[in-house]
Amino acid sequence: MLHNVHAHGGDRSRICVIAENSMRITATRILEACGGQPAIFSIDGGHTAEVTHNDLRLAHDTVRDGGIVILDDYFNPGWPGVSEGTCRFMLVDNEQLEPVAVTANKVILARGSEAAAAYRQELATCYRHAKPTEIFDRPVLTYEALTLEEKIKSSTAWQGVRNTPIGRGLRHARLTLKRLRR
Repeated sequence: MLHNVHAHGGDRSRICVIAENSMRITATRILEACGGQPAIFSIDGGHTAEVTHNDLRLAHDTVRDGGIVILDDYFNPGWPGVSEGTCRFMLVDNEQLEPVAVTANKVILARGSEAAAAYRQELATCYRHAKPTEIFDRPVLTYEALTLEEKIKSSTAWQGVRNTPIGRGLRHARLTLKRLRR
């Protein structure tokens, strides 16, 4: 994870990684280790309903207003406990976390409904493939995995060349390959 932070220009000195059994960690310990309320809280640990519920409670109790919680493996068929624990938390214990977006394997939540709405608006503006829907009776954006062809078609590079002779040639080549495969 720290490698990715560095690769994308992030400040690793502002990251606090606590790698231990979250069932033994308290909210106070997290706040002390982070030097205050974290802005981002990533959940990617135990995959049982009990652990997921506990981890969401820790995130809920520590992440700052406007902060983000990223939950991994919600839709992973190998880990149904993640979905079960999330549902229990969202329907019974949650007071502050609001859905923002759902991707292929992650659920992104924000602390506070105003923050969640602002994040959804920004994501909808930046990514054209967002589909508004609901989860836990709240609005959320969903993003389906795009094929390589869809990614290319939506890229600014393709938009710049699609109506040029090169773009027309590439479209023609694609159609020819499609016909040959039939």
